[in-house]
Amino acid sequence: MAGPLLPATPMPASRLTVEEVRTRTACKEFLALGSRTAQAVPLLADDVRAWFRGDHPHVDELSLLLVRDDDGVPVGRCVTHCSAELDSVLSASLGPGPFQLFGAVEAPSPAVLQTLLGAVENRALRAGATGLLGPMELLPNQQGGALTSGFAADAFFDSPWTPPELADGLRAAGFSPWHPASTWEVAVRDIPPARRRRPDPTELEASGVRREPASRLRLRGRGGQVERLREALNDSFAQLPYFTPISRRQMARQTAGLELLMDPRLVVLLTDESGRIVSFALVVPDPAPMLRRSRGELGLRELPRLLGENRDAVLIVQGTRPDRQGEGLLSLVSRELFAELHDGGREHLRVTSIGEDNPGSSRVFAHAGGHPLHRLSFFHRRVGPGDGATLQGPQCWCQVAERAPSAHNTQPWVPQPDAAASALRLTVDPSCTLPVGDPTHRDLHLSLGAWIESFAVAASAEGQHVSLEEVTGVGPDIRIRLSWSPEDATRPASGTAAATIQDVLDRRVHRGRLLPPGPLDLPEGFHILDALDADPLERRAGRHLAATPELAAELLDWLRLDPQDPRWHEDGLSAECLQLPRAVQSRPVQLLLSGLRPALPALLGRISPPLADAGTGVPVVMSCPDRSPAGLVEAGRRLQRLWLRLRRQGLAVSPASEVIDCPATVGRLGVEHPVAYFRVGIPDDVPPRSARRSVQRHEPILPVSSGVDAVLGAADPVHLPHHGGHHDPVR
Repeated sequence: MAGPLLPATPMPASRLTVEEVRTRTACKEFLALGSRTAQAVPLLADDVRAWFRGDHPHVDELSLLLVRDDDGVPVGRCVTHCSAELDSVLSASLGPGPFQLFGAVEAPSPAVLQTLLGAVENRALRAGATGLLGPMELLPNQQGGALTSGFAADAFFDSPWTPPELADGLRAAGFSPWHPASTWEVAVRDIPPARRRRPDPTELEASGVRREPASRLRLRGRGGQVERLREALNDSFAQLPYFTPISRRQMARQTAGLELLMDPRLVVLLTDESGRIVSFALVVPDPAPMLRRSRGELGLRELPRLLGENRDAVLIVQGTRPDRQGEGLLSLVSRELFAELHDGGREHLRVTSIGEDNPGSSRVFAHAGGHPLHRLSFFHRRVGPGDGATLQGPQCWCQVAERAPSAHNTQPWVPQPDAAASALRLTVDPSCTLPVGDPTHRDLHLSLGAWIESFAVAASAEGQHVSLEEVTGVGPDIRIRLSWSPEDATRPASGTAAATIQDVLDRRVHRGRLLPPGPLDLPEGFHILDALDADPLERRAGRHLAATPELAAELLDWLRLDPQDPRWHEDGLSAECLQLPRAVQSRPVQLLLSGLRPALPALLGRISPPLADAGTGVPVVMSCPDRSPAGLVEAGRRLQRLWLRLRRQGLAVSPASEVIDCPATVGRLGVEHPVAYFRVGIPDDVPPRSARRSVQRHEPILPVSSGVDAVLGAADPVHLPHHGGHHDPVR
């Protein structure tokens, strides 16, 4: 059954209660509430069911909430979630996060809205969030916003419709508008002939482009049009204040069903001589009437209606790569598109939201005879003591340091700051160590050093210098004492100041393919290996790991393969971070693995599969002659310092410490005193963000000024074809 959450405060007189959706029946009730408003377009049912299953790429934690009345009847709903990736890009415009996000709001009365907002705020406070932001499903560059005008016009596919009471209720609750935007409508018959004149081959050739026909048969695969469009989207929209890069997995999830929905003639792709998509527009027939009838279901049964009945179309997204902006390419795209709409007998083109700070895109549709349809905005509000106080001091620094790396993502650190004494004691949670895989505690000590370096970066941002005062004990019994004091201009530079908090938050491991990084300038103690020599070592070390039942069993304990596992968002190695096939996350596979769990270590020992995906990036070994706990802690600081520098250069790393742990390979590295092994390269995809626990699990965390225990914002761009539509400026 769904478990009750904290009641909203103050409680409405009707005794409404909030619960989290935990059953399929409750999920059906959540979906049913979205079909009560005739002017809105229901969310895609497959999307909501995927959220319920835990499938929401690049959004870290998500809950579906229902409001019930005294009789247990569902009367309201919303989704609330968080995204550390979005937090990192919002800080420039909304101040420091993390933010608690919300969306898919159905609230037929002020009391229901108050109850939902109270539940969202309670979650924000428990999570240490500093702001609320919504409505959005699930991120700003997917779908979202509350209407502020244009209520008489129905919504269309990929656009919201909300009643006036939602925006009014948000304002009454202290929310402020953020990033106002408008949707647009263009009557195809009113497009001036000059605006729908198809570019001739001479014009295209003069611009160094050609139109590549879209095809259902060429959509998928590494070189398919969806993947190339993903690269163009990421490049085109990186400048927007709310954009988070789209990963390959996310693109696949969000373009599911595009083959059914698309009209290839309405997908305009302009490519350069190399075949790179440089300007584009994605338009689909509007399935809104069908989705209203089917209550959000989209499948083969609905396809005949979609193809035969609707003469309207929706512009989901358009853009131009930055290096080709200012050349008029998007004007060529628009003329191609308008010609296709006219020749195909389409009646209306509707355009998903365009920000008011992007008049260039709006002009394209104004010049084509279009007009704004809906005006909408996101809404935000600060939360916490004083509804505006930001976390500072060691509490905030501990949040940042939580993003430090650790073997198997065990996060073994236990920080105990004392703000009054300007000091911190760092210890270890023994349950978060690897006694089999890390018997000498090498990786443990390195991870503590990485945590200290991250803590020092955050402190430096507030003008404080962190000193490592003392290291005693070893392994789980280690005790480290830190202190801090105002930065002294005469103090020798440590290299920490070169890194930023954003570097720490954005650093991540990439387990996929790493492209060659070019020449690497590495500090002393780091050694580049020949990839041809390193490849067989990694494969052999991977087989050793799999063939040792005790090592395999420990690894299995830290694998998080099921998105519904409560630890998925806390620690360990997720299927997403390991870039395992999505089939691994399916329920049948999960049931099979659960049944085989006791026998898996022995089974792996017999099969001995190579676990390392060798052969990408540049292999690097770090050496450290001082293997004492203090020496390895300092080595961990240097290692994190390098990884942060590599991140600023657009590079990622892929650690493979099993090469050092395997007796048959460590001696063949040709490096004395090796303590870390990793590959460096350009990631071929957006690296997923690993999970983190709250710092609240460790006591005491002493509040500095806010009085609220801190927690790192848990938790990930244009949803295609379902969400998106914020447009690149016309250049």
